[in-house]
Amino acid sequence: MDKQVWVGPSEANERITTSWEFDKKKYNVKLTENAVVVLEVHSHTVCGEVDTKEHLDGTKHTEVLNFTDIESIAELQASIGNKYFSLTKDIEVNANLDALASGSVICLNGHSLKVARGLNLLNITGGKGITFTDCKGTGKITYSSVDAASNDTMFNVTNGTLNMYGINISDMSMVAAKEQSIFNVSGTGKLYIENVSINNVTNATSKSLIKISDDTTKVYVASVSLVDNTLNAQDTYLSEVKLGANNLIIATLAVINNKSIYGTSGHDNGLFLLTGSGRLTGKN
Repeated sequence: MDKQVWVGPSEANERITTSWEFDKKKYNVKLTENAVVVLEVHSHTVCGEVDTKEHLDGTKHTEVLNFTDIESIAELQASIGNKYFSLTKDIEVNANLDALASGSVICLNGHSLKVARGLNLLNITGGKGITFTDCKGTGKITYSSVDAASNDTMFNVTNGTLNMYGINISDMSMVAAKEQSIFNVSGTGKLYIENVSINNVTNATSKSLIKISDDTTKVYVASVSLVDNTLNAQDTYLSEVKLGANNLIIATLAVINNKSIYGTSGHDNGLFLLTGSGRLTGKN
């Protein structure tokens, strides 16, 4: 929410709103019947800070973005012409976000997106680029259960880019016999995840939390932790990867206190299921 930074007296008899910028920050100025109120607009770079070094995928973030505050999905849909959104409270999500324009950035601002059962939150196609970020470091994307009637992959990236910075994905339960993943990257899709935590997810399906379906994709794991997740079905993995030529690049991956319940003959569970002709590589 915009932060009030100054209030002064006014003799105006009508409400007037304007804005101005100073030192790369934007301010809204409201002239009311009794006062002049200056509000600092929620603003920061894509990843939450001005970068002095390159990210794992070679990008730098120097542009400061000014965000539009939203407190419901209805407000987001009504403001779809904008590209930069900031949550002012936890939001229930009952419709997918596929209508977001390419280049859109959603800052959780320390709040949660609570996704309805049976919902694919976002499908990225047509070369579109979408970013989820959190400037507070406590923002969360979650749903408590999954509808058995759908495959319920949260993020499908087929031809385009999904970037994620500082997000906690947690408290999810996946049902059996469905092809479910949190991330499913295929075709020429690109996924970049940095300072992302996936925790307390129960995966009761014969699939994986992170799935890279084609060797033509590009996936960067800049800094990711997998914590307290449970694999309780046969042939279940934290990550399922079809490797190509340098299509998976990992800088930091922490795997802590994950557990597998099944271990029956002829079936596997584990961190990675690796297929394809490529190699798993790391980068300092």
